[in-house]
Amino acid sequence: MDQDTSARRISTNIFGNEKVAEIVLLMEAEPGALTAAEISRRTGFGHSLVRDVLMRLSKTPAVRALPKTGNPRGPAYYEKAADSRLWPALVRLADVIMSDSAGKSAATDLPHRSP
Repeated sequence: MDQDTSARRISTNIFGNEKVAEIVLLMEAEPGALTAAEISRRTGFGHSLVRDVLMRLSKTPAVRALPKTGNPRGPAYYEKAADSRLWPALVRLADVIMSDSAGKSAATDLPHRSP
């Protein structure tokens, strides 16, 4: 199994969608807001899949859906909520998922916490 397939399987098992980890890492790398169309073009993922991921993430404190200006049918912009405690944790988890090329459990890469 190649690295992308393994990472997407883990992403599916954790997030319910195989592309969430890749979308989160793309958003982390960008300084501003993005549209589903921009993410779709950069990743090659279908627009509807990206839009669904962004809409679901925007229901959490990790991602903000920005208000539309002008045309209500215009593009929807989303931005990471870098000030949220959830965003860095989500990015870290996505990074672990994507870097799990050796086929080991992603949990083995996380620091152990004392009870």
